[in-house]
Amino acid sequence: MDSNPSDSANANQTAQDAKTRQRLAVWVAFGGMGAVAALGIVSIFRNQVNAKDILTMVLPVIGTWVGTVLAFYFAKDNLLAATQSTKELLGLTERLKKIPVDSAMLRFGDPKVLKKQLAAGEDPRSLKLLDLAKLLRDAGRNRLPVLNADGAAVYIIHLSTLTNYISQRMAQPASGAKPVAELTIQDMEKDTPKLFSAIQGFDFVKKTASLAEAKAVLESKLKSNPDVADIFVTENGGKDEPVIGWVTNVEIGLRSQA
Repeated sequence: MDSNPSDSANANQTAQDAKTRQRLAVWVAFGGMGAVAALGIVSIFRNQVNAKDILTMVLPVIGTWVGTVLAFYFAKDNLLAATQSTKELLGLTERLKKIPVDSAMLRFGDPKVLKKQLAAGEDPRSLKLLDLAKLLRDAGRNRLPVLNADGAAVYIIHLSTLTNYISQRMAQPASGAKPVAELTIQDMEKDTPKLFSAIQGFDFVKKTASLAEAKAVLESKLKSNPDVADIFVTENGGKDEPVIGWVTNVEIGLRSQA
């Protein structure tokens, strides 16, 4: 198909305008510096009141002139870059809107998805940290969802959170403190509320949500809890409902790449 002559003419005009602005910026910058240098030399060698007065009056004018032209030249490039970035972000959002979270999530019915489900009446705070760490290492995983007996989400255990807390306790052993092998979630809650907050760092979306909605929920939650990295999927998005699937920040990041 032949190209449109008007499009070709517009492209040539744009290129010509860019070259013109570039030459103008160079000449204005060097012309301004040359004018300042010339006036400075006159002021130094003549050492007259009039020369100093001229320098005092003209310098601000030259500085404003140079600054205005350069600001116009570079601001246009920055505006074009910002516009392009906005277009890319809008395209990303539209792309994620077309991906159902149901197709991107890890399904809890899949035996390959590691999870820890509590027995009826079992207190989640009684879980031993070394047992959880061993479960993760044996499976070669870094995250472990903990569900209650009904299948609702209780914690999301990251291996890094466990090792962080255990290493702190080992580095600063207290007199009469529990052995590391006996440390539980309850000890973490008592000793390091920030790390305990990290294992509660998740939110929910409904099964019919898009990946764009999951990303928006994740970003909103990050404003109050910087440790949030996981979104659980339930039938209606309720936190007390059985978890159907799970979307991590890693998966959202991979799907967000152009």
